[in-house]
Amino acid sequence: MSRHTATAKQAQDTISSQVGPWGMVPAWVLLVKDSKGKGLSGADLRVYVALRTFADRWGAAFPHVPTIAARADVTARTAEKSITRLRDLGLLTSKRRYRADGSISGCDYVLRDIPPSPDEVENAEGVPSISTVPPGEADGTPRPDGRSNNTPPEHTRETPQRSDQSSPTSSRSAPSSGGVNDEDDFEDPWATPAPPPQRQASTAEKLTRKRADDRELFLSLVNAEGLRSDGSLFGEGVWTVDAFYDAFRRMKRKKPIGFPGAYVEPMYAANEDQGVRDWLLTLGLEPV
Repeated sequence: MSRHTATAKQAQDTISSQVGPWGMVPAWVLLVKDSKGKGLSGADLRVYVALRTFADRWGAAFPHVPTIAARADVTARTAEKSITRLRDLGLLTSKRRYRADGSISGCDYVLRDIPPSPDEVENAEGVPSISTVPPGEADGTPRPDGRSNNTPPEHTRETPQRSDQSSPTSSRSAPSSGGVNDEDDFEDPWATPAPPPQRQASTAEKLTRKRADDRELFLSLVNAEGLRSDGSLFGEGVWTVDAFYDAFRRMKRKKPIGFPGAYVEPMYAANEDQGVRDWLLTLGLEPV
């Protein structure tokens, strides 16, 4: 990579990180007019540019109307009208997505990179004219490269298909007519990604965590460096509180005590000064 190329790439990365999302707009879009000579309004251009910021390398975009409106700084209703206008002029195609029950979940948009030919687009206002094709040259006259002026460029690509673009089956209810549906299952690609869902702890993991918490509780309630045993119930000598916790939990009794911390806590609550100490004395233990 040359120094010039590296500098240009660094500048581009800096600009994109400073100004946020951006989209590339073909110049011919500014010259599109319908049969009455009417081009795109300011709101139409804002909505088109907003859609371009969501589009991927194939020109496909999946935002819902409120998201488009927010980025274009127009109302949702204005965004709907502009999307309809852009679709009628052949600047984009849209396809509704459906849920399993037949209801509309949103729209998929594909923005064109080349101007539509007059016979591709027709609406209530008439056939739009694209002034990027000089008069007299859109008649199929061969060019030096062997193609006619009506031949699409080689980079023209098919509309990308998505797995969730299938049309509703005959058993589904027909979608209602009107503007673009505001609902959408796709997130704004420029938004901060949501954190991944946390894995639910297994029963064994929950039990291990509970025992660790109980041990900490027991150590804090006994609050001693060690326990001296007289040998009546436990081996004679000095025990660490941690070792005594394990020995007490394993003691054979009619009703095992699996969580000594929870067992001792009510004694501490009843008498913070002597409750736990008196219980230890009944076991032949004395804090040291």
